[in-house]
Amino acid sequence: MLMKRTATAAILRGSLSIYLMVVGTAIVSAIHHPTADIHYHRKMENHVGPAMWSFGARSGVNVWSVDGQSLLRSHTPADLPMCGPTDASNDVPVCSFFAFASDGHEYVWAGAFGPDRVDVFDIDTADYVSYIPTCSTPLDLDYHPHRKEMWLQCAGTNEDTADGHLDVFSTNTLSANFDLVNLNVTGRSYGRQVLDSSLGIFGYTTVFNQPFLYKIDLAMRKIDKRIPLELSSGAYDMAYSPLNRHIYIRSRVTCTCGDETKDIVSCGQFGGGTVDILTGPSAGKTQVEGTSGKACEGSAADTIGVYEFDTKTDRIVGSHNILEGTGQGATPVASPDGKYVVLLGNDGGQYVRLLRPNVNAALSSVVADIPVKFSGGYATQMVITDVAFMTAHGQTILVLASGTDNNIALVNLENPTNVVKVALTSSSQSTGAGDGGRSVEWADGTDFVWVTGPEAEEVYVINIPRGDISAAKLFATIKSTDATALVYVENFASTAASMRVASSNFLASAIEQSPAIKTNVALSSAAITLSCIALLFCLWIVCTRPMSSAPNSPKTVKDVTASEDMEMALDMKSLGSKQVN
Repeated sequence: MLMKRTATAAILRGSLSIYLMVVGTAIVSAIHHPTADIHYHRKMENHVGPAMWSFGARSGVNVWSVDGQSLLRSHTPADLPMCGPTDASNDVPVCSFFAFASDGHEYVWAGAFGPDRVDVFDIDTADYVSYIPTCSTPLDLDYHPHRKEMWLQCAGTNEDTADGHLDVFSTNTLSANFDLVNLNVTGRSYGRQVLDSSLGIFGYTTVFNQPFLYKIDLAMRKIDKRIPLELSSGAYDMAYSPLNRHIYIRSRVTCTCGDETKDIVSCGQFGGGTVDILTGPSAGKTQVEGTSGKACEGSAADTIGVYEFDTKTDRIVGSHNILEGTGQGATPVASPDGKYVVLLGNDGGQYVRLLRPNVNAALSSVVADIPVKFSGGYATQMVITDVAFMTAHGQTILVLASGTDNNIALVNLENPTNVVKVALTSSSQSTGAGDGGRSVEWADGTDFVWVTGPEAEEVYVINIPRGDISAAKLFATIKSTDATALVYVENFASTAASMRVASSNFLASAIEQSPAIKTNVALSSAAITLSCIALLFCLWIVCTRPMSSAPNSPKTVKDVTASEDMEMALDMKSLGSKQVN
């Protein structure tokens, strides 16, 4: 009997142990919340949707609804771990942002120096994600969608963080570490880059004081070839059209300097040197006092203007300059779809030359010289500092901002000689920053265009209802923000997925309710009909992004200060800014 009781007790103790193990595990499971679940739940709650992001040294990063009425998220310099004081005598943190890009599906990227890095933000919530050390003085960020890579061009190498001039980051794995591309130049390497899916595994870059176009093998991350740019001393700004696969390259030249008889009067702060002159009225002179690069832009020697380069053959097909008699030299800018290229001339803001790309290997055609007539600049100055192409309501609107004038110019490219000016402010002093200028950005899919006014620490929101430039007006002024750059951000991958789901659900619902489809009677015609309906539904989704309903007078948005309460900012989200189309 005793042995039975002992055995029974042992069994009970074993059962109790198993019970406690099971119950204990259940309790632990009940109180354990997977980090991923929490993250994605919060991400849905804090989703900012399509928005305008502004970047400023003192105001940091601010995310706004597309109409400028709601501040959705804000990061002051004190909130961002790598934004610090400019020097030891000043303990106020600032953010030295210079290059910006969205990859359209995962992150928003901002290149900065002091220290040299790229700051990364979540595209959906605007959360600060991380920073990545990089090469010296980030200049130009560009995304390659097929490779899912963000490429960065810097002004130099950094012995501590990056021994190269071109850095690359994976949008899938921020911790991935790639070899940098070294352009094998001495000194600084200021320049720009062109990346596009239509270029395959290659990209192109310039260096301001090197007379070459560098072709980069993106797969091997090395220079494939250096292509000579005849008669130039270097190159800088570029634009690309995927329609003809041509790159438009601003050339830089040498010029004489020193007095009124020379190409330019002054040799600049650091004086001139001994140069050979290859262009302009002094062409052929060797070993004369002169200078090169930006100082010669707009001078009599700036006769090349803009090279047009064919990427299929790696050859120059010709060059373009501005309207004869108005000046020399220009900076090219292409529309996102590549249908138009504009030349921003060193003519004091008189005209903008409009080009239309032709077939591959053929020189682009001059469509018009648009009389923008900005008045605040001097004769050889390029006063237009930024442009935007607004493609909506079946029209393409060119928006031009000057660093010297307190208005913007609007041009419907179907009638490019008709220019409409819209006042940004009544101030007698320019709120632009001269050559530093203004940034202008269109909120894709809406009637709103944003323009910075850095000298007054203002940002202006312009409403162009239904793409009618004659009805355009100032919609809102945002105060106390020193924004120098604007980037429209939307998760386009999420937008496309939402469209597919909506179309699929709509089609499934229609099939369920259609007797003709349930029975196979007239199946083909019904399927075609439903496909058309689904297509129209998708178009309806695209067209119902938040548009404008401008009031009679412009609104002034309250000041943005470092003491803004974050919860209040999040509560200010408008329904339109949260909409995912």
